[in-house]
Amino acid sequence: MKGMLYVSGSSACDIYDLHSGCGKLLPIYYLRTASYVQPSQHPRFERGQRGKPFLADPVIPGFDFNISHEGDYVLLAVAHGAEGRTDIGVNVMDRTNSGDLAEAIDFQVSCFVSNE
Repeated sequence: MKGMLYVSGSSACDIYDLHSGCGKLLPIYYLRTASYVQPSQHPRFERGQRGKPFLADPVIPGFDFNISHEGDYVLLAVAHGAEGRTDIGVNVMDRTNSGDLAEAIDFQVSCFVSNE
């Protein structure tokens, strides 16, 4: 399925390291396949005050992304084309071991700021 990446490993440490690495590579992969940067370019990322990564170079007006990974899943969300500043957030949850769905949703809602 285009745009989907599924990875699996043998231990929790291996899985976390693999997914963390995928989370760092997916934005670069997206930027190159969408022709925002050339294969020879190396985009530079930084983190904002709250730790959210952003594309520092090249500057692409209206471009924002977010990464989430848990369990066997890594998710990249991209927003581009909006006028002004775009801010996107995403969170993926592996429901395999997460217990009560209502509790999980309550936790997620508690992480939102007032305008979300």
